[in-house]
Amino acid sequence: MTVLAPRHARPRLLCLSLALALTPLAHAQDAADAFKLKLGYTGEAASMIDGGRKNGDAYAGQLMVGTDVDMDRLFGWGGATVKLYVTNRHGTNLANSSIGNSTSVQEIYGGQGTRLANFTLLQKLFDDRLELEAGRSVANIHFLGSDLCQYFQGNSACGNPTFVFRTSNFTYWPVSSWAAHATAWVTPKVYVHVGAYEVNPVQAQDGQHGLKWSTDDTTGVVVPYAVGYKNKGGDGSMAAMYELGGWQDNSDYTDPLRDRNGNPAVLSGLGYENKQGRSGMFARFEQQVTNPDPSAPAA
Repeated sequence: MTVLAPRHARPRLLCLSLALALTPLAHAQDAADAFKLKLGYTGEAASMIDGGRKNGDAYAGQLMVGTDVDMDRLFGWGGATVKLYVTNRHGTNLANSSIGNSTSVQEIYGGQGTRLANFTLLQKLFDDRLELEAGRSVANIHFLGSDLCQYFQGNSACGNPTFVFRTSNFTYWPVSSWAAHATAWVTPKVYVHVGAYEVNPVQAQDGQHGLKWSTDDTTGVVVPYAVGYKNKGGDGSMAAMYELGGWQDNSDYTDPLRDRNGNPAVLSGLGYENKQGRSGMFARFEQQVTNPDPSAPAA
């Protein structure tokens, strides 16, 4: 026996069929949109034309591939993002080969080879007023960064202030280790930021790929913290960043000057003294001082 649907019901059945057919397509599109792919290459060349050890040239580069995964689009996990980045660093360092100084003029050099640079889960809560991130990462992409100095090539300015690496075992890109940090926005422009980062010197060695997650070689933890004010500008106001902070480092380090007897090691011939625990503080600011004339014609 054949049952025919009333004519007025057929459009409803057609609409229902289309809705059922389009639902998987919509979910597939959401899944595709959940992945924000990243690809970048940075190359830095440098030459020594006078002074130093000898004249010479050097080139260093980094290939970075990765993705930010929107867990809300993928699984309905609101406010969560997985960040996965892999780097390949290659080339030579002019500071080592020709200059003979300890501060690189090619900030992209370091952590050579192919490495897992970042694998973290970022969770935003309370209308993005609290940000929590944990996993495998580094301190210098979260603390003491600069929107202005990132465009310089030398390590004396680009990336982070050199002093923090001289006076602590501040972890650096792309040598990832266990890490966690939290940012609380007290107001839309005032924040409190604190983190904790595993210090594992083995991870920085050649041949490491960031996949050894054991803490057997850990020598301690560095804990940076900061209180700051940040105005992004763009609304006619001047962009600005003011920050006061510091760090506590309980990891092992070698005294840069003295031996175990407290004498200059370079004179005594004894090894430098092994120590543990140090700390520091900083204050910094960036302030825009001019705004474009809103009445001026666009370039």
